[in-house]
Amino acid sequence: MYGAGNAIDLDPTTRSSTVPDSDGTTWLKVTLDKVHCVDKVIWYLKDASLYHLWTCTDNDCGNCVGDKCGLFNLTVSTEGRVSDLSPVPECGYGDTVKLEKDGSMIYVNELVVIGKEAIREKVAGEVTPVNAQQSATYQKDEEQYGARRAIDLDLTTRSWIDPNSGGSSWLKVRLGKVLCVRRGIWYYKDGPPYLTWTCTHNDCNNCEGRQCDRYTLTVSTEEASDLWPVSDCRYGDTAQLGKPNGGSFYVWDIAIICKGKFNCATGNLTMR
Repeated sequence: MYGAGNAIDLDPTTRSSTVPDSDGTTWLKVTLDKVHCVDKVIWYLKDASLYHLWTCTDNDCGNCVGDKCGLFNLTVSTEGRVSDLSPVPECGYGDTVKLEKDGSMIYVNELVVIGKEAIREKVAGEVTPVNAQQSATYQKDEEQYGARRAIDLDLTTRSWIDPNSGGSSWLKVRLGKVLCVRRGIWYYKDGPPYLTWTCTHNDCNNCEGRQCDRYTLTVSTEEASDLWPVSDCRYGDTAQLGKPNGGSFYVWDIAIICKGKFNCATGNLTMR
């Protein structure tokens, strides 16, 4: 009747009632599905009115609005999985939200955790990939670090690429059909491009960024193709980001840009 689940059931007419543990601390813990960038946490009363509101930064969630903020402590942390994400000033990374109080009981009708949106907008000409795969995944955790995280448009998630048994480290993005690829953009977690490659009909070796010497982008055709070369883009149905010297790396998002103002599909050799 008063279990912790009542605090997250989206029904303010129910409530959780929490008593102190053996150390005299009363706490309510909410476990998230994965590591999120937590922006705000809101505690609602039974009439759906706001009781307390915490705003988080990379340091803490100490910015509280409410009549009794001094009685409670709210923290965001990572418990379920090790996280080495760099801090972001406007939110706190974590998979666990914990509300604490010394001594007496806590009654919570509803606790809402609000994440910070980090879905980037597609750029003009960006391809929607069919799928992605990588050489190996950190801790074999496909849910949190799989290749699909590099093509989900979400800058709070990332793929974590480990070397395979042969020592090769790569992320491969399949485009679904042969396209004339103009650029490849590797995005960093806070939005700006980390590395940008521009392609010709020969290769995509023209790179801008601080670590161009460590990574390569290649565009190739896995399916047979006899299309004529075009000078300022490279035909291919697969784009592969590689780290020639091996080792792990991670990609928050990667965008493949094809040539063509309206339709990126080849078949019509009149390029815009």
